[in-house]
Amino acid sequence: ESGSGDAAGGRLRFAWQFSELRSLKECQPRSYRRLSIHRPNRTHSAKTAVMAQMLTIDGSQGEGGGQMVRSSMALSVVTQTPIRLQNIRAGRPKSGLKRQHLTSVRAAAEICGGELVGAGLHASELEFYPGQICAGRYHFSVGSAGSAMLVLQTVLPPLLTARASSTVVLEGGTHNQWAPPYDFVLKS
Repeated sequence: ESGSGDAAGGRLRFAWQFSELRSLKECQPRSYRRLSIHRPNRTHSAKTAVMAQMLTIDGSQGEGGGQMVRSSMALSVVTQTPIRLQNIRAGRPKSGLKRQHLTSVRAAAEICGGELVGAGLHASELEFYPGQICAGRYHFSVGSAGSAMLVLQTVLPPLLTARASSTVVLEGGTHNQWAPPYDFVLKS
């Protein structure tokens, strides 16, 4: 693993490369397509089977914050288990998905070709149907000073299990309150 960065105006654009030599076959190259945000087109019996194995996660449990979202998405990708997140960030004064959480959710879907239903700014519920993890070059921008390090928490575990190396470019805040700072992550 490696990291690099260039600070500018309190925001940072940086890249991480994760690589490990493996004898496994690389995933098939992905065609460039927009992220699907609609319910998967499944037959009734296939959809029923997916719904039977879908986990429902109550985001109001524990501290009721964004870590539940990030961890749930990362583990869903790694285990290939569809999830329904409800009461997203219900333990916070401003509940629902903020920009950094929405970026994390979309990033998780992007790295596996997954499908999202209901994911939008301030959404309090979403469904996620993960696909196969695919190594590659990715670029995720929070679009605000929201923490880029928290987006990294979502994509790092799944990409470390990919069959080839990946490069991830993240844009966003680097030294946010309640988030690990860039310097800490770089040296970890």
